[in-house]
Amino acid sequence: MPQGNIKWFNTKNGLGLIIDQDGSTQVRFHFSVVSQEDYKTLQAGDLVEYEARDGRRGPEATRVAKPPKG
Repeated sequence: MPQGNIKWFNTKNGLGLIIDQDGSTQVRFHFSVVSQEDYKTLQAGDLVEYEARDGRRGPEATRVAKPPKG
């Protein structure tokens, strides 16, 4: 599963942006696709795993979660 870092996440409207690890792709996401226990703690710079598809405005995440620890 690809990994990237949160560029920004707005908790008021639930929208955010992930930058993939090589910096070439930006992936939009909505909090509804974030693992339930992770969405309230996401901050800029956090490493996440995600699945993406082509959306109306470019790549969009269909699943976002922090990678397992360890």
